[in-house]
Amino acid sequence: HKDNALFTILMWMNVPTVTSIRFFGTASTAAQIGIAWGTTGAGLLSQDVFNGTGAAARTFGGAQMVVDTWQCVAWSHNEAAASGGGITMVNGTTTAGFNSYTTPSAAASTHTTKIGADGATGTRMPSAGRLAIAMAWEGVTLSATQLVSVF
Repeated sequence: HKDNALFTILMWMNVPTVTSIRFFGTASTAAQIGIAWGTTGAGLLSQDVFNGTGAAARTFGGAQMVVDTWQCVAWSHNEAAASGGGITMVNGTTTAGFNSYTTPSAAASTHTTKIGADGATGTRMPSAGRLAIAMAWEGVTLSATQLVSVF
C-alpha cells in the first residue's frame, strides 16, 4: 500500500469462523503504516488502511462470509479515487465504495506482507482455516465485472 496505489487481492478460502479475523496484510493497528484485510465482528469483509496515526480508510463489504464453506473473496482498491475507490466481493456479490478515505501515507509499510495474517501481532486466520489460492494485482484495480468473471 502506498499513497495513490492501485491493487486487487482475490482469495479462495474456507474458515471455521467469520468474525474478526485477518487474511492478508502489512499492519494491525492505527499506529502502524500499511493495510489489513479480514472480517468485521459481523462477518463482513473489511479493509483497513493505516497511516501511522489512524485509519486512513475503512471498507466493509455488503455480503457476509459463510462458515465452513469454500468461498471467493476479493478487495479491489484505487487509493487515488478517495471515498469511491474500492470494491469488495464475496462469491460474486460485489459492494462498491469506502466508508471513508483520508490522509494515506507514502511511507513503507511497518511490516512485510503476510498471507494468513495481518503482518504484525494482530488476529490471524484460525488454525482450522484453509486457503486454496491467493492472487494479487499491483497497479491494477479490477472492476466489479472483472472480479465476478474471475470468480
